[in-house]
Amino acid sequence: MVRKMNLGSKISALHTNSRLSQEELGFELGVSQTTVSNFESEKHVPDFIIMQKIASFFNVALDHFLEGTKVFNVKKNVGGIVGDHGTIHNTIPKGILENMLKRIEVLETKLK
Repeated sequence: MVRKMNLGSKISALHTNSRLSQEELGFELGVSQTTVSNFESEKHVPDFIIMQKIASFFNVALDHFLEGTKVFNVKKNVGGIVGDHGTIHNTIPKGILENMLKRIEVLETKLK
């Protein structure tokens, strides 16, 4: 049986495999040890900027955190025919997506 890792466990595995404590990782990211702990326990979701810092620090692509989070089938109406035309991979965890959308709104407001 393959166990899917959630975002928190992926962050934990990276710092544990690198022999870093939560406090050391927090220092590198500019956040507290408690914040790192909350990310790992999924009490809080890191925003997109923090995710970029984590990926950069551990030299992994952002995709590393997004792989295999949710998959669902979609029915499309193509030419009047409804059928299963493939799978959509919704790979951005909800909290990160919400943070990204908020940042986009702020930027759009500043550009107006």
